Amino acid sequence: MPRHRNKGRDPDSVDLHGLHVAQAVQIVEEKLANAASMRRKGYASFHIITGKGLHSEGGEIKLLPAVIELLDAKRFTYEHKPEEGVVDVML
Repeated sequence: MPRHRNKGRDPDSVDLHGLHVAQAVQIVEEKLANAASMRRKGYASFHIITGKGLHSEGGEIKLLPAVIELLDAKRFTYEHKPEEGVVDVML
């Protein structure tokens, strides 16, 4: 699974560019599973970089809806910033 974009990245963000939906969902699930630990370390939120979907096949945004569905299912509070292609998840 490509994780090259996240190597060396701050622990308060995850970049999903170039990933298939299933891979992206798995990475976000791992991040959500560590939410309590991040909170204890003083983080109030983390950023999920989904991109704007400009390069999605057929022009259809795929990552963002899958991420939002997962966050809703896990009952996380978040703010979507469409102009940045980012979702901020509150911890």
